[in-house]
Amino acid sequence: MARLRDRNKQIPGGLRYIQAETGWNSTKHLAPGPSLRALATAILNHRRGNPHLALLHGWKMTLEEIEIEVEAYNAKICIDHGWHDYVAVVQGEPSFPKYQPPPRTLAEGAVAAKVGAKILLKWLGDGGNPVHNAEAERRAVICAVCPRNDRGDWTRFFTVPAAEMIRKQIEAAKSINLTTTKDAELNVCDACGCPLKLKVHVPLPYILKHTSPEEMGKFHEDCWIIKNA
Repeated sequence: MARLRDRNKQIPGGLRYIQAETGWNSTKHLAPGPSLRALATAILNHRRGNPHLALLHGWKMTLEEIEIEVEAYNAKICIDHGWHDYVAVVQGEPSFPKYQPPPRTLAEGAVAAKVGAKILLKWLGDGGNPVHNAEAERRAVICAVCPRNDRGDWTRFFTVPAAEMIRKQIEAAKSINLTTTKDAELNVCDACGCPLKLKVHVPLPYILKHTSPEEMGKFHEDCWIIKNA
C-alpha cells in the first residue's frame, strides 16, 4: 500500500477524500488543506452518522484506521498525477512508474487545447488586451494549487517545434510584464493542455469562445473558468 512521504505536508490541492457510497466530499465540507487528523475525524463523524452503510460496506470506524485509509487515498492521487515527490516507496514494492504522456505535435496541441499554443499565439498577435494584473494574479493563485496543474516539465507535453513556440510566447509575455508571483509554480493544465503562465492573462470571453462544453467538463470544480463562466 502506498503512503505519503510526509503526513504533515499538503499535496497539491490539499489532502482530500470522497466517500464514494454517499458522495460525501471533503472539499465541500472542510476548509482547504485540512490536516490528515482533521480530515480523518470528519470522515469518522460522517460514517458514524450512517451506521447502516458502515455495516453494509464494512467501513473502518476507528480514527487510526481511517488515517491510514486517507493516507493511501491521497498517495494514490499523487501517483496518478505523477507527483512522486510526495509519496514514499514502500520497501519490497516496485518503484512508481514514470508517466510520460505522448508529446503533442504543434497541430495536435492547438486542437486539443483550443486555447493552447495556437490560440494564445493568435491572441497575442491580434493585440488582445490582457486582464488586469490583479485578476491574473488571482487566477494564478488558484492554478498553482490545482490538482490539474501538472508538476512535471511542461516541455514534455509538446514536440520540439511546439515547445519552442510556447517558450517564445512566454518570453514575449515577460517583455510586456505579463507575469505573476506564481509563475514558477505554473506549468501545463492537464485538463486542457494550456501553458498556464500565458492562460491566466487571457480574457475570459475569449477562453469561453474557444472552449467546448466537453472541454469545460474536464476542468477542476474550483477552476476560475468554471466559477466565472
